[in-house]
Amino acid sequence: MKQLLLIGGMIFLSVLSNAQLFMNNQPSVMKGVLFDKSNNHKLEAAFITFDFGGNQSVVAMTDSDGSFVLTNIPKNVLSVKIVMPGYEDKVITNIQGLDDVEYHIALEPKKVQIQSIYEK
Repeated sequence: MKQLLLIGGMIFLSVLSNAQLFMNNQPSVMKGVLFDKSNNHKLEAAFITFDFGGNQSVVAMTDSDGSFVLTNIPKNVLSVKIVMPGYEDKVITNIQGLDDVEYHIALEPKKVQIQSIYEK
């Protein structure tokens, strides 16, 4: 009887751990809004790139209202990089719990240094 309980307990723990692994590997959803840090205007057509440990791919661009919703994102995302012409690139790391968070991401305009030209 003890052996039967022990075997049953081991099977239960095995099924439980496999279910947890399956749930941890389910794709996530990332959503948010990009805006200009200096004037709070929404930013259209920013590129969002995911880093899965050296294997990067452009996944999406923001809509006309600066919003994005990305589905089927694997749980093993290490970082997200946001690129918008005229703005500093932004990298978000330590990404956890994508399904529970709506990101509001501010991008800073690039500082352009203009040199004077003197004519002699």
